[in-house]
Amino acid sequence: MPLTPGDIAHEEAHINQDISYQLIVTEVIFSIVALAGVSIRVWVKLTKAQRPFGFDDVLVLGGFLLAIGLVIASCMTTKYGVGKHIIAVSASDLTSLSKLNFVVEILYPGSIAMAKLSMVVLFSRTLAVDRGSKIFLWGLGVWIFFWAVGTYLDVFLECRPLHSIWTAECAPSFATSLSTGVLNVLSDFAILAYPQPILWNLQMPMRRRIGLITIFLSGLFGTAISLARIPILKASNIGGNPDLTYHLIPTYIFTVVEPLIAVSCACAPFYLHVGRAIGAVGSSFRSLFTSTYRSGFVKTGDAENLSAISITASSQRELQVRNNQAIEYSMSDFDHGDTIDQVGATFTPSGIYHKQKVIV
Repeated sequence: MPLTPGDIAHEEAHINQDISYQLIVTEVIFSIVALAGVSIRVWVKLTKAQRPFGFDDVLVLGGFLLAIGLVIASCMTTKYGVGKHIIAVSASDLTSLSKLNFVVEILYPGSIAMAKLSMVVLFSRTLAVDRGSKIFLWGLGVWIFFWAVGTYLDVFLECRPLHSIWTAECAPSFATSLSTGVLNVLSDFAILAYPQPILWNLQMPMRRRIGLITIFLSGLFGTAISLARIPILKASNIGGNPDLTYHLIPTYIFTVVEPLIAVSCACAPFYLHVGRAIGAVGSSFRSLFTSTYRSGFVKTGDAENLSAISITASSQRELQVRNNQAIEYSMSDFDHGDTIDQVGATFTPSGIYHKQKVIV
């Protein structure tokens, strides 16, 4: 669609206007959030998990790397006119912009699919309660995989030859973007809905169940971004927007933020470990000011009551109290002098925990 005389007059009056900072600032913020999520996941896997890394971790790391590639490519488009009115952008810059836009289209489906498949693999390992659940998750994984394949086929086959994309001879249609967008959102809802009944029926205190459900529902934000991206794509339709470079800002923001949020949500279950670590540090800090200390031995008490920590050993089993939970160890798990809890108890062959100071 050509510029009208009114469009030209408006753009000439605002020829120095540049809103590219909106894209850069937004994407950097969400990149930091995604990086924090991935870092927490890696930290948990390295320090607390029995299985350091699995296929779900490989997928989420791959999705994160592709998402960072999206951030780089989309930010580079600002060098070639994105954020400025099209009247201020040269023809050569428009060609370079079209090539970078093609890179964005290549990276987007892979980053989204890998983040979602990571969640599906995690669910299949931890929340697949029966054969029907496994079949559903396998079907969902196949759906996401073929969604990505179909999106790639659209990117590479809709405009032939490929160079017609950046020579302005061909522009991707909104109809194909709409169909892939709707299928993408449907898989979002499937991922969000699957774990909810399983989490609700877990045998744990209501407060913890609600916390878990809330964490898994954090993906609603990503689903909202996916939904909002569809009308934004229509508004910035390459073939029908006369001031394309200026109006591409929200398109790139939503296209890049969506996989970054998907990566963050894929790492959300691991945020619980950070909360526990912070809680443990806080409890230790508060104990410096609120607890009294006594020397000697204390009789075994309730594992939920930190004022009665077990330090008396039996001949077969010992209870270690940590983070308000009693963890059972066999005698063979310890050697002479091993520290077995956080308040200075040690194991000896006589089966006694010697405690220098006990918080009571």
